[in-house]
Amino acid sequence: MRTFTEETLQLDHEKAEARRWISSLDAPFLSRLVRSQPPVPDARLTSSETARVKRQREFALGRRCAESLLKKLGNAEQVWTNSDRSPAWPQGFAGSISHSTNWTWAAVVEQSEALSVGVDTESIVTAETRDRVLFEIAADDEWKICKRFDLSAEQMFTLVFSAKEAFFKCCYPQVKQFFGFEHAVVDAIGPNSIRIATHPTHPRPDLMPNGLEVFYLVTQNDVLTATWLEAV
Repeated sequence: MRTFTEETLQLDHEKAEARRWISSLDAPFLSRLVRSQPPVPDARLTSSETARVKRQREFALGRRCAESLLKKLGNAEQVWTNSDRSPAWPQGFAGSISHSTNWTWAAVVEQSEALSVGVDTESIVTAETRDRVLFEIAADDEWKICKRFDLSAEQMFTLVFSAKEAFFKCCYPQVKQFFGFEHAVVDAIGPNSIRIATHPTHPRPDLMPNGLEVFYLVTQNDVLTATWLEAV
């Protein structure tokens, strides 16, 4: 029997809020957002073994979500893994998978509708984490742009981190090359989206979009971000 703790009720509320937000995007992709299920505590496992079990469960859940979306689009193939550990989508499809403490989120699109998609979900970071890596994620000029909005410092940090992750995921299939946070910069921010632009120092600017609108939702516990690259 399910126990309705205060935390459970809050997450149920956030799940409903997130689903309404996703529906409001008018995005070209199908997506599925589900609660991440932490492994059952096992005293026989070390902390590293428990973390490994958690990663395996998240990986499997993300793949199941993605494959269920592919079936809705008429494709019954499995989502395998490329040598670079990115998902290997069936021919003619693109997608993105993300995990956080609370959520597993998958999105799939037919490439006739969008060339690629990037979704990300992140749990709000602690003040300690923010202070430790603040300028590894964005430069001072970017944080000045972000100060225009009434979010806590921890929420804003998590939003910028998540928006850049969604940008990376969306662009990676086009460039097939990993790049750093310094190569994606906050160009503008509004109440519903944050614009991420490609920095001129990116190693392959010719393959990158000038910028993408990354749509976002900030809840009490998490940030969700989504973007896509329109089909030509």
